[in-house]
Amino acid sequence: ISVLTVLARGASWHDLQWSKHLEVVMRLLSDDPPLTERLLTEVVHTLGCFATHWKESKGQMASHGIVRQLLAIMTKYPKNAVLQQQACNLLSYLSFDSEGITGTVTRNGGISLVLSAMRRFQDDQLLLTAACAAISGLTFNNPEGQAVIRDQKAVDLVLEVMRAASKPR
Repeated sequence: ISVLTVLARGASWHDLQWSKHLEVVMRLLSDDPPLTERLLTEVVHTLGCFATHWKESKGQMASHGIVRQLLAIMTKYPKNAVLQQQACNLLSYLSFDSEGITGTVTRNGGISLVLSAMRRFQDDQLLLTAACAAISGLTFNNPEGQAVIRDQKAVDLVLEVMRAASKPR
């Protein structure tokens, strides 16, 4: 697709520039050799910034399989609190107003991964805040996600985290 075609379809020059930058960042996840944990954390954080500040990025990320990549990262590095926090932040941003992404996360075990991070890092307020935001987005109007919470008996965990939080989000 040419630049003029994209612009003619209603995209702004700003959208086009953001899209190019997003492509570069997403390509980092599939680079060989694999990224270090620190660089992965930065890439996930950067993707969260895209999702927060440019709504159109969510569809682009989804079409590139970012959900499965993100869940694989969470699975591979369960002991990295900062990476888990950034992943929960990104899941929260991606799940907002996107039933397709929410369903993909739910069907691929994403809610269970968020709950595992909450259980592992019970004293990490930043992670717990991000995880609660992710759980909120992933269970809103999602009976399948709500069933995961119920089946894993996680209601008490979420309520305890909310009670113990130093500040609400």
